[in-house]
Amino acid sequence: MTICRLLTEGDEARLEAFLGTRPEESLLMLANLKRAGLTEGCEPYQGRYAARLSGIRVTAVAAHFWNGNLIVQAPEGLEELLEVLLADMTLPVRGFLGPADQVARARNSLGMEAAPVKIAEDQELMAVDFADLICPETLSQSGLRVRRARASECDLLANWRAALSVDALGSSDSAGTLKAARQEADRHQREGNYWVLERGGQLVSSCTFSGEYGGLVQVGGVWTPPHQRGRGYARAAVAGALARARADGAGRACLIASNPAAIKAYRAIGFRTIGRYGLVLLGEERWVA
Repeated sequence: MTICRLLTEGDEARLEAFLGTRPEESLLMLANLKRAGLTEGCEPYQGRYAARLSGIRVTAVAAHFWNGNLIVQAPEGLEELLEVLLADMTLPVRGFLGPADQVARARNSLGMEAAPVKIAEDQELMAVDFADLICPETLSQSGLRVRRARASECDLLANWRAALSVDALGSSDSAGTLKAARQEADRHQREGNYWVLERGGQLVSSCTFSGEYGGLVQVGGVWTPPHQRGRGYARAAVAGALARARADGAGRACLIASNPAAIKAYRAIGFRTIGRYGLVLLGEERWVA
C-alpha cells in the first residue's frame, strides 16, 4: 500500500535510507536531518517533511524548512506530497531547491511558475572524489594558507556574504540582507564550516561547507572580493578547504554552479558535472491557499 503523510520522530532511518541512494542531490536535506532531526520549527535546520511510502519504504519526500525554502526529492507523487506538506502551513514559501525537473514541477503545482523571482536557474550539479582532487599551484605560494574562519573575522565575512547574496542571488543591497548575512556568517563560523584563504595575513577568498553527510561535503558561499579576482584564489580556497576535509576523513564533495567562470575553476580542481539542480528564490514570500 502506498500513502503520503508527514514524517514524525521514529521515521528518521527510513528517510535517511531513501535520501542516501542519491546523496549529492539530497545533501542539504540529509545535513538538516542530521542536525535537527524531524523537528518542525523556526530554528536553523528545522523543517516539516512529507513522504510517500510504499509499505515502510520511503520513495519520495518534500520538506519545508525554517528559512522558507522548499526542498524536493520526489521522483514520483510530487503533487500529492506538496498538498500534504503545505496543509495548515505555518511558514511562507520563499524558494525551491532540488533536481531541476522536480523544482519546475513543484512551482507549477503550487501556481508559482510566474511569481516574481530573485533568481531562477537550472545549475550544474558537480562532484569530485578526493582521489581526483587537484590542488592548484596557487596554494604553494609563500604566505598563502587555508584555515577556518575566526569569530573576529565575521564582520568582514558578513559583508562578503551580503555582497554574494546581491551579486549571485538577486538580493537587495539593504540592511536586511546584511543582517541575514551576519547571522549566516556567525552560524557557519561557530560550526567550524567557514573557510578562508589568507595571504600575508589578509583574507582574500572564502567558502563554506553548507552540508556534510557520510564523508560527503557540499561547498557553498564561495566569494572573492572583486579587486582580488583573476589570481586563482577561489579555486585555491575550495581546494584547500577540501584538502582539510579529506584529512578529517571525508572522501567526496559536491556543489552547484551556473557562472561559466566558476564552472571552469571547479573543473580545474577536479569537479565534473553529474546532473542539473534547480535553484529558485522568490522575489516575495508566498502562502499556499
